[in-house]
Amino acid sequence: IGITLSFGTAWGAYILAQIALHQSFHAPSYAGTQAHGHAQIYGWVGLFIMGVAYFSLPKIMQARMRSLKPAWTVFALMLAGILLRAIAQPLASQPVLGGLVLASAVLELLAVSLFVLDLGLVFARSQQPRQNYEWFIQASLAALAGMAAWNLALVVPLWRDHSTVIPD
Repeated sequence: IGITLSFGTAWGAYILAQIALHQSFHAPSYAGTQAHGHAQIYGWVGLFIMGVAYFSLPKIMQARMRSLKPAWTVFALMLAGILLRAIAQPLASQPVLGGLVLASAVLELLAVSLFVLDLGLVFARSQQPRQNYEWFIQASLAALAGMAAWNLALVVPLWRDHSTVIPD
């Protein structure tokens, strides 16, 4: 909720105010708009999905999690990645901050990889008969991992070229 209210809602309202005041969609920083969108997708949607999955999947699969430490690690890595990206992308033309954007994507990929591995272990420990819906959950986990890898691939040129904007 903190990410949503700060980097999501407040930043989005600021971007909309800039558009309205200048009567131009080009008024706000495009890098800021991209970082805002990233914070919304990963910070609101991503963390929400991860939290719901950590809460419900062990119950659905009737397989307890061995420890909550991986879940807290996933949360910390993801939160650090989101915050780094939101702060560093608008300023990424400076080499150090461009490196932080790259680091943010690496942290997010690590978080998603650990999340997928952790939930994979829940599937492996489950003793219940396999259900038809499980393929959907597994495909969703694979898609999330693919999205995190793609995110890293997108920010490598940003870092390499000292740019603040991921090209169209």
